[in-house]
Amino acid sequence: MPIQQEPLKIEIPAEEESAMVPEQSRPGVTTAITQTGQQVTDKARAAWESEQRRQAQAIAEAGARKGAAAARTGMVRGLNWLSAQLTLLAKKLEK
Repeated sequence: MPIQQEPLKIEIPAEEESAMVPEQSRPGVTTAITQTGQQVTDKARAAWESEQRRQAQAIAEAGARKGAAAARTGMVRGLNWLSAQLTLLAKKLEK
């Protein structure tokens, strides 16, 4: 004859579930982020308004002007050479 066992009964007491509340950011973190952002802005503005930036910009602009003048000179020389070659070709074709 098989031995009969009583079924195991497990009871879990009902607990009240607390409502999910979003975590509140701490004022210190927000303040630190705001201050850091302001510091970065101040440093960037100071760098932009610095004499070093003005000098670097002036040097770059002068270099660009010289480069443009050199390109123009080279183009004029090239066009003069081409014109001379076309003149020679035209004279050969006239014969």
